Amino acid sequence: MDGFATLRQRFQAWSWPTDFNATAGPVPRWSLALGFIAILGILFLRQPGALLEPTFVCEDGIIFFKQQYEQGFWSALTTPYAGYYHLAPRLVAGLADWFPLQYVILIYTLAAWITNALAYWYFLTPLCANFLPGFLSRALLVFLMIVVAELE
Repeated sequence: MDGFATLRQRFQAWSWPTDFNATAGPVPRWSLALGFIAILGILFLRQPGALLEPTFVCEDGIIFFKQQYEQGFWSALTTPYAGYYHLAPRLVAGLADWFPLQYVILIYTLAAWITNALAYWYFLTPLCANFLPGFLSRALLVFLMIVVAELE
């Protein structure tokens, strides 16, 4: 029962963000949406060619989309590659299969871009408040992670 109560508390913290920054008071919910849009913008500025000239990366085209196109969704979903079942690339391939072929690479690129942004955005949510209490501190951490990733 205790684990369930903890999970419920986490969902309540997710739904009602109230303790972002103890010095500045509560931050409105729209700030999370604004943070996500800002992350998308920074990621675009970091690598604009990824969206302006999208390409398949690694196995996306030659394995996952090809199998989706030839075998269909359910058959491709249950086909292992290199000994593993790959759920995320298969789901993206299934989604991309609904669009004309000229948009398939763009769908893959947008899926990767949004997934990357969601990974950074998670640090802005109240779920990471125990890790780093202040909202502005977490926003600075996210900004630094994005910038440092570009400096590699």
